[in-house]
Amino acid sequence: MPEPAHWLAGTRGDNNRDAASRRRLAGHALADVRGAVGRARAVQAAIAAARPEDLDEAIAAALAVGNPSGAHQDALF
Repeated sequence: MPEPAHWLAGTRGDNNRDAASRRRLAGHALADVRGAVGRARAVQAAIAAARPEDLDEAIAAALAVGNPSGAHQDALF
């Protein structure tokens, strides 16, 4: 199976440097102040507590808590 076009060849060090730089991008998922696990748990809790018709808003609110700067990064797709 071919690799996805958005993948870049590199070393483990290249990947670590890329991830570190993304953690500094305001609004990026990797920049969440709770870390990846905290972000995932917050979204899971929001989904569990929300009524089906309020699901999108509950997820957005849970994500916003981890981004106190309020900066937004557009989705890639």
